[in-house]
Amino acid sequence: MQVAVTLPFEQSPSVVLGALGDEEFIRYATERADATITQFDRNPSPEGDLMVVVRRTVPTELIPPQARTFVGSELEIRQVEAWSRPLEGPDGARYGTVALEVLGAKVTASGTAVLTPADTGSSLAYDLIVRSSLPLVGSVVEQKVGRGLQQAIEILGEALRDWLAQK
Repeated sequence: MQVAVTLPFEQSPSVVLGALGDEEFIRYATERADATITQFDRNPSPEGDLMVVVRRTVPTELIPPQARTFVGSELEIRQVEAWSRPLEGPDGARYGTVALEVLGAKVTASGTAVLTPADTGSSLAYDLIVRSSLPLVGSVVEQKVGRGLQQAIEILGEALRDWLAQK
C-alpha cells in the first residue's frame, strides 16, 4: 500500500529538520501518538547530512485482530530516516530515505521524504510503500498499517506545528 502525505510548515527547511532531529521534539510527538520511545540516536555529519534512528512501542491497534495473536499486546517499530545535506544553501531542499520495520509483525515501510522551501515556509512530503509478509492476512495488515502510518505522519505534522509555534 502506498502512503503519500505532504505537510506544509511556516518555518524554513532548516528549522523543520532541526526539530525532526531533536530528541525532545521526537519524544513530544511520540507521546501525542500514544506511543513510547525506547531508543533515539541522532547522527549528523560535518557536511550537514543527518541520520535519525528511533524505536517506539505502540499498542497493537495498528494491525487487525486476527494478526494480533502473532505479535502480543504491543508493537515495536524501528524507524530510520537518513537526510541529505542541504542543497543550494542552508535552507535548500533536503532529500531523505525512510525505512520502517514493525518488529515481529513482518511489516515494513520504505520510501522517500523531501523537505523543500516554499513561499510561506517549507513543505515536507513522505512517499512510502507498506508491505507485509504475514501469511493469509498480509494485505489486510498492509492496509491497516498504511492507514495508521498516514495518521501518524499527520499527527507528526500537527505536533511539529505546535512545537515550533512555542519556540
